[in-house]
Amino acid sequence: MTMLPQLPRLLLSLNAALLILASSALATETVSSNDQTLVRGILVEQGSDFVVKGCDEQRYLLALTLQDKQLLAEFPRFTHPYVEVQGVWQEQQLRALSWQHIAPESRGCQQQRSRITAMGNEPGWRVTVDPSQLRLTSINGESSDPLLDQGVSQQGMYWRGQQYQLQISQGACRGTMDGAYFAYQATLQTPERELNGCALLPFATEPQAPASLPAHPALPVQAKADSLTTLDASSAANPKVEAALQRYFELHRTTPKGERYQWWEYDLSGNGVAELLVYINWCGSGGCTLLTFEQQDDHHRFVSRTTLVHSPLMISANSHNGWQDLLLQVSGGGANPGIVALRYDGFSYPLNPSIQPRLSQPFPYSGVSLRARPFAQGVGQRLY
Repeated sequence: MTMLPQLPRLLLSLNAALLILASSALATETVSSNDQTLVRGILVEQGSDFVVKGCDEQRYLLALTLQDKQLLAEFPRFTHPYVEVQGVWQEQQLRALSWQHIAPESRGCQQQRSRITAMGNEPGWRVTVDPSQLRLTSINGESSDPLLDQGVSQQGMYWRGQQYQLQISQGACRGTMDGAYFAYQATLQTPERELNGCALLPFATEPQAPASLPAHPALPVQAKADSLTTLDASSAANPKVEAALQRYFELHRTTPKGERYQWWEYDLSGNGVAELLVYINWCGSGGCTLLTFEQQDDHHRFVSRTTLVHSPLMISANSHNGWQDLLLQVSGGGANPGIVALRYDGFSYPLNPSIQPRLSQPFPYSGVSLRARPFAQGVGQRLY
């Protein structure tokens, strides 16, 4: 399988781990994570429109850019290509954000993919990531390799067994046999050689087109430990967020002057109630400011302020005092670059990430990343 240059609209679910380590950011459009959905099915044309005949027997009308159409033009309609497309609903149309998989003459609707899978040719091989092992199928038969560890490196997510190591990174990939398109690249290290190929991420249930978009983003589904999820910050106006910020400004005797902010809800404490994380445009070369709030009865209690925060930030697999650690990239402002873990001390997270010790690889990554767009792009809800 051959690797292709990255397409600018690729979903960064897996690449969030790379972005936090990289010095350059990819230009992607960010939307609230709960508005996004994965549609999969057979691609058909109806006049000038593109429609996915879903595996759930519904029809989904696509809103496509010229670049999307150029990609799809590589797959003749008579082949009835199978597609997996991530998008956001707008006026009963699915606006494509990324193409996860496109395969000519595929029986993809008969597949129920629940695990991360990588495959390649010359010679043919296929690896499935199970919770405790790598399962390899090749011309030599089938074998299982117990997992020793998994984590994030400079190249992406990896899974290391006793014999094999699988590395998956974001980047367009093409199958050499049928020209199928994949959003992720894979490298398998074996005792004999290095094998290159493409990868597919798992999906859960069939999507359903919403009757109408929610007025305010709802609580995102907490990711499983063996999944990879990027939660994009919302810029939507929300009374709960504004009330928390106004309470913070009053408490700290700060007068807001048109500050802009983006926000997430995520259950850091594991008690089933989401904390509120607000990314605010108090920024410098070392990053912006993150405010963390805890839900208490009918209001949010201020927990901590953390400066010099770059997006995206990763949720650690480790916890301290009942709250998950935050993994941050430290760079700029004269700081020694690296990855640090912010640990909850029972009262708050640290103020200054730059003075925290740098972590060595592998990083204890849970698979969940929180991503915000640069405020320089004019994004963010404005306070008045």
